Amino acid sequence: MKKFLLPVLLITFYSSNAQANNPDSLTEEKKNLIRIVGSLVKGLSKNALDEGRTDAGSKSVLGNAAKEVLKGTARRSADKILRGEVDIRNGIKLPDLLEQKRELFKQKGKEILLDNFQQSLREASQNALRNTVLKMAEKAIDFDVEDLVRFAGSDTMAITDVFKNAKQSTLVEVAKPIAKSAFKLAGGNKTFKKLKKTYNKLSDEKLDLNNEDLIAEKITGIFLEEMKAQEQQLKNNPLNLLDTLINLFKQ
Repeated sequence: MKKFLLPVLLITFYSSNAQANNPDSLTEEKKNLIRIVGSLVKGLSKNALDEGRTDAGSKSVLGNAAKEVLKGTARRSADKILRGEVDIRNGIKLPDLLEQKRELFKQKGKEILLDNFQQSLREASQNALRNTVLKMAEKAIDFDVEDLVRFAGSDTMAITDVFKNAKQSTLVEVAKPIAKSAFKLAGGNKTFKKLKKTYNKLSDEKLDLNNEDLIAEKITGIFLEEMKAQEQQLKNNPLNLLDTLINLFKQ
């Protein structure tokens, strides 16, 4: 029964989006199957809410269904990044406190220091993401059902958001050592040293940046964004899950 319930719940979770976004892609057989399964599980879910049921069995089945979605989105996100299909370099901007000084650096003929530092950040972030993504995906795979209960709010509509609420700080810590090495390999330490020296001469305040934190937070955010995009794709077109359900009926 559990083997059956898991894909049932997953399909129900996404069925309304599938029909609304791409109804013509479904065969009549699959449309009918979605309707049947959807009406069944929605009825059960309503009864559980009306009765205030929080028994371990219900929570386990629903939680494991959500975890399967989470695992899948994390794995697909990691695969896409490792295939080189996510190039984040153009999206890496200078911190605001540096960008605000660009005109001053330009007046002094030192603008190239900002550009070199930004290039180091871009290269380091790209490499750190590729070298961290599998460890981040492991955190998704190990995600506990109890965390889904604790970190889900009444307005939370995406499983990835629950994961973000629970694990973002953990992912940043996972990324920090790799971010530090990647920044060094990209020549970041040398470029930052030159930048910092000039900045401190041109400004009343001292430059205080933790580049390791900066990169780790950036790549963590990008991984979570990709996971959310993968989850939305699944909501829009869950045919792969539907095929799994059909195969279970045939067994």
